[in-house]
Amino acid sequence: MARDYHTDPEKKPYRFVPLADHIERSEVVGHHKMAEGRWYGYLNLILVAESSVHVASGLIVHRDDLRPYIGVDIDPHGDDRLILSHVRRDGRRYIPGTSLKGVVRSVVEAVTHSCLQQIDEKKIDRSARRQDRRLSVLLEGCSDETGLCPACGLFGTLGYTGRVNFRDFLQVSGDGRIVHRPIAHPPQPDRSQSNKRQTQGIIYYTSDEKRRLKGRKFYLHGKQPVDATGKYEAVEVCKRGSCFEGRMDVNGLTDAELGLLLWGLGFPDRFRLKVGGSKPFGYGSVALKTVQVCLVENPLAAYLDYDDVPARLEETVQLDILARSLKAVESSMILREDAWKRLLALMKMDLVSLDGRY
Repeated sequence: MARDYHTDPEKKPYRFVPLADHIERSEVVGHHKMAEGRWYGYLNLILVAESSVHVASGLIVHRDDLRPYIGVDIDPHGDDRLILSHVRRDGRRYIPGTSLKGVVRSVVEAVTHSCLQQIDEKKIDRSARRQDRRLSVLLEGCSDETGLCPACGLFGTLGYTGRVNFRDFLQVSGDGRIVHRPIAHPPQPDRSQSNKRQTQGIIYYTSDEKRRLKGRKFYLHGKQPVDATGKYEAVEVCKRGSCFEGRMDVNGLTDAELGLLLWGLGFPDRFRLKVGGSKPFGYGSVALKTVQVCLVENPLAAYLDYDDVPARLEETVQLDILARSLKAVESSMILREDAWKRLLALMKMDLVSLDGRY
């Protein structure tokens, strides 16, 4: 008989940020010219792992294949032969830029009046679609004709290339380790494995008769459980304290848009992001520790001058740009205050004890 893995919703390692009730769109910003009053260039970022980080390569490798890589602790007394490896480039572990971009986009979508274009509509309950009037509005995708919501304007959508790009973040310090990760089961928002009858929809939907969506799902931070003693998977991770260095390219951002990106990254020290896999077990907590601003202040001059390229600015100038951008977010009214406060409350470290199977 199958075990019952249905966990009380309050013990689940995730919570929800309420949905917006409308979309705020603006005119499409083209890529064909550089405009005054906008930022062009890049920011160098350093992320620090505050828990183990695992981004799957999709490969299961023999433990001996990991020995040539420096900084992978392999227990000589262990009997694990097959390891779920971390993604690598030229032998170095890294966090893919696409992964980080998706994480930051999720935050920006949740705290602004953005659309739900990326949601899997098949997972929306039919009664919720009928009863929750927000869905008919939020599921309308952005386009050239309708304009772009804050998230689509920054990160792109079908037919429009975004104005923000994340490069890969290479691990520049810290070691790797083989850990025993509990085996997780697929999400069961409406059913348990031992009881195939549909439940009250108490996890992803509100329990009232209207069955409104609870909101956007975010995994909580917390202490990782000890290595599994029952069934487990051997996984290669980057150790806690590892540093990842990468770059975020920006193309034609206003002060408010640059500030929104910084807020979405948790800067300065507002919250931690969750990247990679195994989030239910406490993996993937990273914090933005360092930002170096390399932007062109006069884009038209840069276009005409071959030698004028983005370069690291003086520290006082960097601080001024960062402060001005963060302040511009507050004055622009681009944030949904209720959603922002909810997100901040959820994304604190050690909020829950992550123990068990989810």
